[in-house]
Amino acid sequence: METGVGFQMKKILMSLLVLFLVTCTYTHHHNKNTYHHTAEETAHNLPRDSFMFVTVKEESKICLFKRCIKIGETARYIGSGFVIKNTNNGSLVITAAHVCASEPTALYTTFKLIDIDGKKYKAVALERDDANDICMLFAKNLRRPPVKIAAYKPLPGSRIYNIGAPVGIFDYQMVPIIDGFYNGEATNKWGLNRVSVYTLPAAPGSSGSMVLNDKFELVGLIHSLLIRFPVISLGPTYESLMDFIEDNNGRYSHL
Repeated sequence: METGVGFQMKKILMSLLVLFLVTCTYTHHHNKNTYHHTAEETAHNLPRDSFMFVTVKEESKICLFKRCIKIGETARYIGSGFVIKNTNNGSLVITAAHVCASEPTALYTTFKLIDIDGKKYKAVALERDDANDICMLFAKNLRRPPVKIAAYKPLPGSRIYNIGAPVGIFDYQMVPIIDGFYNGEATNKWGLNRVSVYTLPAAPGSSGSMVLNDKFELVGLIHSLLIRFPVISLGPTYESLMDFIEDNNGRYSHL
């Protein structure tokens, strides 16, 4: 058995080696799963140019001999959206289905989109998934870049970003950016299909806004909030949103 100074030195060296290996292993794991960005990198990579402010106007009308006359506005809504695909003549935009939904009293519905530079576009509703609260619009001549889609759903506890217009807060080159956390999924407790749950404040106007991972890729959207605890917001699951996008991007890519 070794004794004395030589043995003590070996113990110290072994302890330092173990500490070094543990530190390296932890650092590698940390860098592998977490993305750190400077303020400049965040500002450059956040897809603000993909954001769309959605306004919806509902009107009644009377039609005689194929000619229709508007007789009054019945409602007006606002929401958020984002470009998901450029087509031959415009772009496809995603928002929440309840933003696209018309009241029974509405006979004429007009959709208008406004981009980050204040340019306005007329849009039409193409598809709705009411069970998951997702809607697709088409706007002719809209040429904003589409948001990038994440290959995987986020892990519970992951940091997320939201670009939306709560209570209509939106102007030329200004749109609120909020960060929060993805908490996981919940069963049908609020009358919808299974939902994604976020620690993320929201308000009317946030509906349809994009949820991004820490690489600024699309992982969800906001369609609801908990009134009694409004820092918790809800959206369709990653799978539901991606299925909707995949099905309809191909269907309407000819537009």
